[in-house]
Amino acid sequence: MAHKTVKLTAFAIALIVVVLLPGALLSAAGLPYAGSAASLGGITGVCAVIVVGLRGTVPVALCAGVLVMLAMTAYHRPWWAFIVLATAAALLGLVDIKGLSAAYAFVPICAGFALAMPPVLAHNTVFGAVIGGLATTASALLAAGFSWILLRKLPRPKLVPLSRQRSYLYALNLAFLIGIAAFIVAKLHLDNAGAWLILTLAIVVQPYVQDGIPKTLSRVGGTVIGFFIAIGIATSVSQPALYYAFGVACVSVALGLKLTHQSYWTYAMFLTPGVVLLVGTSSSVTSTAQARLWATIAAGAAALAVMLITAPWYRRDAQRLNLPRY
Repeated sequence: MAHKTVKLTAFAIALIVVVLLPGALLSAAGLPYAGSAASLGGITGVCAVIVVGLRGTVPVALCAGVLVMLAMTAYHRPWWAFIVLATAAALLGLVDIKGLSAAYAFVPICAGFALAMPPVLAHNTVFGAVIGGLATTASALLAAGFSWILLRKLPRPKLVPLSRQRSYLYALNLAFLIGIAAFIVAKLHLDNAGAWLILTLAIVVQPYVQDGIPKTLSRVGGTVIGFFIAIGIATSVSQPALYYAFGVACVSVALGLKLTHQSYWTYAMFLTPGVVLLVGTSSSVTSTAQARLWATIAAGAAALAVMLITAPWYRRDAQRLNLPRY
């Protein structure tokens, strides 16, 4: 078991390098917004290729690129932000009719970060948005190709399609929550906190309420613990290089836990300080940690409320289809 964990963690570290490399190069070239889009695009490609293979990743990468491009034009247009992000969220729910939500999981997250951290090219937002969209698609395909070479001999996970009614309910919940969150992010210019708000909603809302509620509680609980870990490291360490070292170590442990199917709250507990230390080094670790904390709690509360309200519809659908859970 320990040997398997080490191998998976080594693979995760190699994958981190491939995912982050295009983003680092674009950031070094003076395009930090495109670098962020490229990094998230790489994660999107990895998630997709594991589920649907290299050929199936192409439409995922294209969808992510187009939605990122559109989201980058919505920073000062709240209703446009609502439309773009609600569309991205609804897509995630509707593809589950064929059991493909895992492949498209990062598409609304890419669009959410693009909305919250748009191009800084003041005189040509459209050109910047096109660059961000192209960076997302290209990085997704690059990371997918690398992952496919390493994982091509492994069997793909079995796709489990949802019923149409359940998929529609799932899409409606996602579109409602993420669309409203996008409107608020664009209206109030929440930036980094807004990105985490949308990310959390995309992760915790699930096709089955009985899966979504415990995942939400685990996400919030792990994030709270991880927040205090990040603050503890930030107050004990003064060198930015050490922030990066601790950040990479925490993310690597988190990925190892995820790949070995450990408790979700432990994954969130290590992922939070990892992301906070890596992202916060360019500004403030404390402010990044606080933004992630309140965004996660707010998104968790909203998701729980909507899932509990719609639970009767989910329960009736489960009874009609004779499903063991709702």
